[in-house]
Amino acid sequence: MSGGATVSDRSTILRTEGLTKRFGTATAVEDVSLSVGAGEFFALVGPSGCGKTTTLRMLAGLESPSGGRIEIAGGDITDSPAQDRDTNLVFQELVLFTHMTVAENVAYGLARDGVPRDERRSRAAEMLATVGLEGFGDRDPTELSGGQKQRVALARALVNEPAVLLLDEPLSSLDRKLRAEMRAELRRIQDDVGTTFLYVTHDQESAMSMSDRLAVMRDGRIVESGPPESLYGHPETAFVADFLGNANLLTGRVRDRRDGRVVVDAAGGRFTAAVGEGRSAPASGADATVMIRPENLRLRGDTFAGTVRDVGYMGAHREYVVALDAGPTLQVRSGADDGVGVGVADAAVVDGAGADG
Repeated sequence: MSGGATVSDRSTILRTEGLTKRFGTATAVEDVSLSVGAGEFFALVGPSGCGKTTTLRMLAGLESPSGGRIEIAGGDITDSPAQDRDTNLVFQELVLFTHMTVAENVAYGLARDGVPRDERRSRAAEMLATVGLEGFGDRDPTELSGGQKQRVALARALVNEPAVLLLDEPLSSLDRKLRAEMRAELRRIQDDVGTTFLYVTHDQESAMSMSDRLAVMRDGRIVESGPPESLYGHPETAFVADFLGNANLLTGRVRDRRDGRVVVDAAGGRFTAAVGEGRSAPASGADATVMIRPENLRLRGDTFAGTVRDVGYMGAHREYVVALDAGPTLQVRSGADDGVGVGVADAAVVDGAGADG
């Protein structure tokens, strides 16, 4: 993942304030406010039906907001038609024109805008080289692999030099290996061209591996936003903890507070847990919900006592299901082969609401 600058280090290129969309009596998006920096790779992630695609369609001008405001480079585009916005959209379903060559597909928007033929050819060739398809211009789109078609669609969307490129789950139809390759390519291309990317997906792995920042949506609202490392390691809510990866959630009682961490008794063990930056630590004696990632647990530790009930071999590691003597079940990711105890390497306090509640 890129170690790019945060939005505070960049000029804001895209902003929404109170963006809302209703379909009859149903509210699909409610009070969404975002600021995306110029040149940033920003991901909007959430489960199916959370409102992320509707948000993207409003940004693209394909849906009219019921309320709120959209700005690009400080200009209000809330009511501007799609063709008048400085954006382009890469759809989930690729639509390449089979009666055109690859280069003609890439240059289609330039031709529509009246760009002279020689300039169209030059810019299309340059963009094909940028996406790793140099020399492919004369080919028929039907001759291309799935990954190559994705690159053509990306080149076509970027050749007009939009201020913001909107991407609607463009990798969802690819197999796992090709999807991983294209994630790396998307990040490289975005770094090369410097265009702001807003990427919508339900794929947490894609969002975290590519983005500078991401926002998690639930029920039409943004629950949390920030750098992937922060949201994964120290989420504020149980929902985000569970959505962005496997999470063990334990409820316990705070015994002490020490330097931004709390000592918690939970599931028959005692351990320390971090409190996210800018959040108040729960008071001694208060109940607290704590998240522990499976990779931050170790077999043969002495924090919890339990029994290994299942083992899954994953190649580089094993995944264990451990039934604790105190009742809860933990997921543990470890290289160890056996054990009767579990140790905690890292933990974080989250909001007490459950992932589903």
